[in-house]
Formats: sequence, C-alpha cells, structure tokens
Amino acid sequence: DLVGRVMRSDPESVSPVLRQWIVSDDLWLRRAAIICQNKSRAKTDFDLLRQFIELTSHETEFFIRKAIGWALREYSRTDPDGVRAYLTDMGDFPLVNGIMEQYFSAPYPARAAIGVASLPKGVAVEMDAILGGC
Repeated sequence: DLVGRVMRSDPESVSPVLRQWIVSDDLWLRRAAIICQNKSRAKTDFDLLRQFIELTSHETEFFIRKAIGWALREYSRTDPDGVRAYLTDMGDFPLVNGIMEQYFSAPYPARAAIGVASLPKGVAVEMDAILGGC
C-alpha cells in the first residue's frame, strides 16, 4: 500500500506518475495504478479511477480485470451510489459486463442497461442487483 499512502498524502504529485503507469507496457504498473486507491475510502479520486478503468477495460489480462473489479468493490463500500447499472453513457455497458463476468459464471444473471441523462452526484454508472440462491 506504499503507492496508496503516497497518493493520499500528495495526490497532485502522484497522479501524473499514475497517468504514466496506466499507459505503460508493464502490466504490474497498470495494475498498481488501478488499485493504489483501494484503501483511500472518501479520499479516492473516483474520476481518476474511472479514467483508468476506461483506459484498461478492453484488456483481457486476468490481473487487470481483477484489479478493476477489486477497485470498484472497495470504492463501493464508501460510495455505493458511485458504483451501481444505470448508465449515463451506454458505451459503458461492455465495461459493466466485463466486470460482472469476473464475479459470476455462465449463465450470467439477467440484467438490463437503462440509458439515463444523468445520475445523482454526477456518477456515470448506477447498478442495483437482486440475486437469488446465493
């Protein structure tokens, strides 16, 4: 959690470094950029996290996909409204599906994407789930 501690103490200096890491060829730097805020709770820069997720959502690498899911799960403990599946941009639906595939096996739970003009607190995605037989 060294990177996370440094990020929390000096985000203005660390964010530019993380922006370089997220486009690096090094898988582990990209992964570190995604998960470094996992313990940041209310100090999480969710806009930065969303940018990193968008930049890596096309990747099929297991550790990147797991990092995305982990980061969203951790942030949802602080701001569940920030991580839910009404989408302000329907282009985000493949990202939501990719994350869902990390936590569920086929056949996947039924789901729907609903495009909306805006969501509370300016979030881009809102997801609600009803799961049975868990």
